[in-house]
Amino acid sequence: MPAAPVAARPTDRFRGLPAAAFDVFQVAGFDARMAALRREASPRLTALGQELLPALSRRWGMPAYAHVARHLRRRVNPPEDTWVAWSRSARGYKAEVHFEVGLSGTSAFVRLAALPESGPAKLALLNQLTPERLMVLTAGTQPVLFTPDHHGLEQVPVGELTADWTHWVRQASRAQHGWALVVDTPRAAVVRRRGAWAEDVLTAMDQLWPVWALTRPHGQGGFAP
Repeated sequence: MPAAPVAARPTDRFRGLPAAAFDVFQVAGFDARMAALRREASPRLTALGQELLPALSRRWGMPAYAHVARHLRRRVNPPEDTWVAWSRSARGYKAEVHFEVGLSGTSAFVRLAALPESGPAKLALLNQLTPERLMVLTAGTQPVLFTPDHHGLEQVPVGELTADWTHWVRQASRAQHGWALVVDTPRAAVVRRRGAWAEDVLTAMDQLWPVWALTRPHGQGGFAP
């Protein structure tokens, strides 16, 4: 079941991700961690999701919708990360290649993700890529990682994909796998940036945008100032 969009209150503003938001992943037990996550992380991701909606809507040329992960499928194992995703659908985000921004206990991330639920779109985009093309498309100031499993259990820098690209494609093509491109930022740097980290998020999205643009009919789009 896709996560439903969570609307921020009009007075909510994104003021950053403090240490308390990252600390929720140290809380033991499913119920206790979920309570801490909903208290410390989800409201801040909701605010970030709403704050970036105007910029995303302008770039896409159509309404954008923010969806904060609710982890509804989990019953026993507590989540090891959480996120807000943006899509062009009010119903959910998993059926399309989309951007996610979230955090784990040690870092915050910006992801361009193609999940199993996106069906043919997952492979259609992957089949347009080579290691060399990925290096060109994602060139920028931040290191970009490729993960052939949307859970991020394996991650490899884009610049190191050439040695075993066939292996990574095989992993990412599995029916139960999604794949993603990731820009990761250490927890301390995100906490230090406070609300200004929203600018870093847009910069990372800009770096990943040329890959997402391949999903559009003419590859148009981009994060203009």
